[in-house]
Order: sequence, then structure tokens, then C-alpha cells
Amino acid sequence: MNSLAASRLTRATMALTTATAIAVVSARPAQAATTSRSSLEAPADAPDWAASFEPDALARELGDGAPKLMVVAAGARAEAAALALREGLTASGGTSLVMDSEAIGDVAGLDDRSIVARVKTMPIDQVLIVRVFDGGPGAPPSVVVNGYDKAGAVVLALTGAAGTPLTASDSSDASALEPEPDQGDDDASAEEPDEAAAERERANRRDRIRRYKASYLWAEDWVGVSAETGQVLRSWTVFRQGEGGAPLKGADFYRVLGRDDLEDEYRRRVRIRYGVGVSIIVAGVGITIAGATISLNSIDTAPDFGDDDPLMLGSIDQSPKVSRGATTGMITGGALAMGVGLLFMSLFKSHPVKRGEAGRLIEKYNNDLRDKLGIEEVARGLQIAPLVGPVQGVGVRGQF
Repeated sequence: MNSLAASRLTRATMALTTATAIAVVSARPAQAATTSRSSLEAPADAPDWAASFEPDALARELGDGAPKLMVVAAGARAEAAALALREGLTASGGTSLVMDSEAIGDVAGLDDRSIVARVKTMPIDQVLIVRVFDGGPGAPPSVVVNGYDKAGAVVLALTGAAGTPLTASDSSDASALEPEPDQGDDDASAEEPDEAAAERERANRRDRIRRYKASYLWAEDWVGVSAETGQVLRSWTVFRQGEGGAPLKGADFYRVLGRDDLEDEYRRRVRIRYGVGVSIIVAGVGITIAGATISLNSIDTAPDFGDDDPLMLGSIDQSPKVSRGATTGMITGGALAMGVGLLFMSLFKSHPVKRGEAGRLIEKYNNDLRDKLGIEEVARGLQIAPLVGPVQGVGVRGQF
């Protein structure tokens, strides 16, 4: 009897011990799970994003209009800040809708432009993109919030650190939508834009030089020298434009220079030159013709004595009606008048400026053109060649 009781007591003790061990083992995972949840829900060093997104401050930044907003966390580390921003926006009362970014999928690694492209079909007015960055040693992380409308225009920019209210940033503009370079290939991404920019600059410079060569002015000075005596027989200047050397005649030269006053003066001098010179020449021609005509018709007709003067001896005593000196004077005076007219037209120049002043005007025009196009001075040239034409000799052509 005692042996049976002892056996039952031993089995009961073993069962109790086993049950206790099971209970202890089962309790350990529960305790570990509880500890794990506590560490996730309330870590000791979690940033205080709620203090960064105060509802009243957000209401002031949003202004009137109650927009419909989507808050996007650009990366996992920005999710807590994005959640605090959504809660602050909802509490501000300044919005008609605040939604998360679940509808547009994973945006990790996307730049702002790509994110804005994803929300264009969403029923919102603006998207707020939240990015979180590490602070300095011992400093809390910082956050940047860029807001865009669906067209990509910047409507909001906030910066700050965890635990302190965010402030508006004045450094954000449309350039924030430019794609960010791939951080994994910094050297290649830095070299390619530099090379492309250099090629664009070279192409732009070639275009500016082409435009200059098509528009610059130059004077072509010709000097005719006798091959036999070496004497200068003639010199003249032709104003030209562009590399092709299109001649600028008369008032066109001053029109290209933009000197309306000199253009008007040139036209006035042309009228004087031809008006006075041609008038004198025409008058001289008229006087000469009149003198010659009077001289030829001033002799009396020979008398006719009929049969009494078969040899017409009566014609020996003919006398002119007008003095020969008068008619000779008219002819000489007319010829002199023509000479005076030609001399006036030769000496009275149509151009209101002399060659030296014209050269300075050309130089100023070309300097202004180079400054406008942003190019350096072009080379000058001098050519010497045989002169074929009315004047035989050597032609000296200078481009200055």
C-alpha cells in the first residue's frame, strides 16, 4: 500500500515538473515577442517628426484653397516623417483630402520628376515628396518636403530637422525636377554632361563666327600703279559686307551702319551734286549749241544780179548779221560751263564723311558686332595682284 502511494506520488511529481518546464519554455517566446514589439513601437531615439509638422504651421504654408494632397515618402527612411506630415495636414484643417502613396506603388529610387509623372492621373491637386537625410554628429536627421502641382511646378518647399518646426525654403525652383545623377556612376555622369556642354559651346561658337562673317563690314582700297613709271594713277575704295564681299553702294553703307543721319546727308549731297553739276553742264551744252547755230546762220544771203552778174561777184561783199566775236564767245563760254559742271561733280563728293572717318565707323560697327556675338577679332589681310582694266599696273587690296 505504501509502495503504491509512493509510486503515484512520484508520477505526479514528474508530471508537475514537466508541466512547469513546458510552461516556462512556452513563456519565453511570448516574452521575447513582447520585448520586440516594445522596441519597434517606441525606440528610445525615434525622431520627433510630429513636432516638425505642426498643424498650425502647415495651415499657414498651405494658405487658402483646401487642396487635395498626396504625401509620398521617397524611401523607407522617410516613411515615419511622411506619416507625421499626413497627420499634421489632416489636423490643420486646410486640406480637402490627404492620401498616402500606396496608389502609385514603390517610388524608392525615383526622382521628383518621375514621381510627379506617376500622380498625374490621381484625383489630387498637389503631391508632397518627403526626403530624410542624416544630420551631423549628434544632430537629429533633417527633412526636405518639395510640393508640386500635376504640371510639375513647385508650389511648396519646406526644410528642417526632426523635433523643430519646418520653415519655408527659398532655394527651390523648377530645377528641382531635373533628374538626379546616378550616384553609382559619378565619374561617367560628370564627364558626359561636360563633353556635351563643350560640344554645344563649340557648335554655338561656330554659328556665331558664321553670323559675323556674313555681316561684318570692310573697305576694299584699290591703288593703281603704273608698271612703267611706278606712278600712282588712280585710287578708289569699295565698301563691302560679309565674307562674300557684297558691295555697299551709296546710302546702303550708312543704312547698314545704322546711321540714319549720315544716310539722309548722303542723299542730300547726291541731289546737290547732280542737281548743280548736271544743270551747269546742260546750260553749257545749250549755250554752245546756240552759239554755233547763230554763227552758222549770221551770214547774209549772197545777192542775185541775174544775167548782169553771171559770175555772182556780188557775193564777195557779204557781211554777217551778228559779230563773230559774240558767237565765238558763246561757244567758248558753253564749253567752259560744261567743264565747270564736270569739275563740280568731280570735286563735290556725295559721301558726307572722308575715308578715314568711314574706316573708324566700320571699325566701331565690327567691334559692336563682335561684342554682341561674343567672339574675338578676326584676322586681317592684304593682297597684291596685277590690275587689268582701264588702268594697267598693280592692284593692292587691303582688308582692315
